[in-house]
Amino acid sequence: MERGASGTVSGLFLAFAFLSLAIGTLATGLLPKDFSNRKWLIAASGLLMVGLTWLTSNTTTLMQFAAVTGLIWFLAGRDIVNCCGRESERI
Repeated sequence: MERGASGTVSGLFLAFAFLSLAIGTLATGLLPKDFSNRKWLIAASGLLMVGLTWLTSNTTTLMQFAAVTGLIWFLAGRDIVNCCGRESERI
């Protein structure tokens, strides 16, 4: 591995990233049904994700990189449901 991570560490990193994605997807269900600012939520999440993606290039440890990646995937999970989920399927 380029940065010295073993296969186990790489697997744990990807598991954490996908867990963050799943939590972000489920967290969207906590929004009230009459929440009408979904477009603003998607736009704000997108802007935040741009900043977090830039921040990944400035991380120096694997824990920092995992935390930033987890936040990006959490926000992506919320955006996927808000963009692609049908009204009738949203919780």
